[in-house]
Amino acid sequence: MNSDEWIMHLTELRKRLIWVMLFFIVTLAAGLYMSPQVLLYIKNRPAAADLAWNVFSLTDGMFIYMKCEMPAVVLFLTRLVILGLRC
Repeated sequence: MNSDEWIMHLTELRKRLIWVMLFFIVTLAAGLYMSPQVLLYIKNRPAAADLAWNVFSLTDGMFIYMKCEMPAVVLFLTRLVILGLRC
């Protein structure tokens, strides 16, 4: 492989990494935007109505938000990877 082929492959890799990071940031923002509604929905379910929601450290709230938004991130990144493999 000569240097032109390496540059072409590295350029393609850089482009794909930029797209992955862009989608990750967009889905992270969407998940953080939607997580209060998801938490409110979970809290209002009959099974969770009698539970006390306790926060023991400063990071507990952040971890709950991250757990609520992770399915959206996985869904969008999986779709991006599948579309990228078709190319």
